[in-house]
Amino acid sequence: METPNSEPDYGGGNDPQSATGRLNDLNSYLNWSTTLAGACSIFPFWLIFFPWPHLFLVLVNAALPLAALLLVRASNGEIQIDSDKNKPRPAVAYMLFLPAGALAFDTVFNYYLSYSKAVTPMLTAAVVLAVLFGLIVEGRLRVPGSRAHLLLAAAALGAAYTISLNCALDRSAPEVFPAKVVAKSVTHGKHGNTYYLDLDRSYDWMPGSDISVPSAVFHAVAEKGDVCLYRRHGLFGVPWFVVGLCGGAH
Repeated sequence: METPNSEPDYGGGNDPQSATGRLNDLNSYLNWSTTLAGACSIFPFWLIFFPWPHLFLVLVNAALPLAALLLVRASNGEIQIDSDKNKPRPAVAYMLFLPAGALAFDTVFNYYLSYSKAVTPMLTAAVVLAVLFGLIVEGRLRVPGSRAHLLLAAAALGAAYTISLNCALDRSAPEVFPAKVVAKSVTHGKHGNTYYLDLDRSYDWMPGSDISVPSAVFHAVAEKGDVCLYRRHGLFGVPWFVVGLCGGAH
């Protein structure tokens, strides 16, 4: 009898029909693994380099790690989190961490958050995800070290989900704070330019008066021109804000 931790036999046995059926199942899981691998090679980079439609990309990247773990469960461990030196099989580890990195990068690059207020929601999300992930893959992990990587993924995704969904799904009405641009500056790096506006005022919830902004905002406003800070409550109670042109949709 096959137990959850046993290695399924896809070619042996005395029942040719059963063996054929199980090989077909394995082929189906491998096809799904290839599809997910392709998605994880596209959507995280799409979100980082060309984030439109933004909400769609955030939700897809949030769903990919869950889909990867469900595939581990559905395949009864033929798909694993980590690669196995003794038995080559598809692994989904990078499908957990790459979307998490993309979500975190997108949030840090596009929004200003009160990170001190994000610690409790992050820890709560990490614990909930660790329990959920453990239930999803229960009895399916056969490669040493996979449980440790699963916990690391839960921690990374707990942080990424919290800060990303806190902003992307927040529909609270913004508080609007006008400010005037004192100076503009650009820093040049290997991977592109970063645009800054030096504002004439700073609030206690701002990191300072020198704020990085999207290139579109930077080029649309002149020195001594006006911008507005749009501050929202946050889906998980973590306040955040963006800088934009006054009167626009934010």
